[in-house]
Amino acid sequence: GPGILKQVKARTALPVDAHLMVSNPDDVIDDYIKAGADLVTFHLEAARDAAEMIGRIHASGRGAGIAISPDTPAEAVFPYLADIELILVMTVYPGFGGQSFIDAMLPKIAQVRAACDRIGADPWIQVDGGIGPDTVRRAADAGANLLVAGSGVYGARDRAARIAVMNLIGRCDLSFHASNPFTTADELLKAEEKPTFTLVDFHAEATSEKLALAYYLDGRVSALWGTHTHVPTADEEVFPKGTGYLTDLGMTGAVRSVLGIEPQQSVETFLGGLAGRYRAPEGPCKLQGAVFSLDSDTGLCVGVERVDVR
Repeated sequence: GPGILKQVKARTALPVDAHLMVSNPDDVIDDYIKAGADLVTFHLEAARDAAEMIGRIHASGRGAGIAISPDTPAEAVFPYLADIELILVMTVYPGFGGQSFIDAMLPKIAQVRAACDRIGADPWIQVDGGIGPDTVRRAADAGANLLVAGSGVYGARDRAARIAVMNLIGRCDLSFHASNPFTTADELLKAEEKPTFTLVDFHAEATSEKLALAYYLDGRVSALWGTHTHVPTADEEVFPKGTGYLTDLGMTGAVRSVLGIEPQQSVETFLGGLAGRYRAPEGPCKLQGAVFSLDSDTGLCVGVERVDVR
């Protein structure tokens, strides 16, 4: 309850969504708001007045979410789509954990997504119940973009997955006098304790060197991505033996900049002026990167998706 919520908020700066799986949300909602919930989700079936509940939540400066149980049709939430920040489609019956995912809920997720698209609404579409390795992709394909996993995480045999990260430096057109990244990777991969996943962050100038290393390590590491050039590439792929790859992740910083630096300062430097301390420009920013989907049974990659948030 609120006591646990307070403890969680004291230990993280991440936003916390409180899902009120109770029969009287109207009576207890203020307790969760006072405890620090950033978003409060209540069940449509249990609320005396859903619109009034949304108003109370918004008046407190929090985001509002509505949950619907398996027996509730998707249409029941349509009147509120433009006014809420989250829609939770339950894929099990509320009450206890460990239940199996109800496949018949997939069309409902798709209906909610389609209804949002029709009116230009963009709330989170969350799915809770039976989420695990076998169901996460189906839920996402149906339109969900926020997934809740309980037993799928805490009951998993590999929840304490070991992750190894290699930071390697290339040698083409770089004067770091670094060791050969190919042979260095070989040495690191000889470790007796085998991790669940091995990730390679390759700081290199030449695309040819990045590609060559990816082919060399294909099937021996989970994913390899390039950094250093700071311009995102559009060549994401899974190599033949299962290694995920992207030549360059891109950068995080100001949209209108030269690799995060004020353009005029960069121009002056190239014209021969003194560089001085780099200045970050004001204005909108971007976050770039990639999501690698990994299989914990094989340790290999099953999908790569570029990320560009502005």
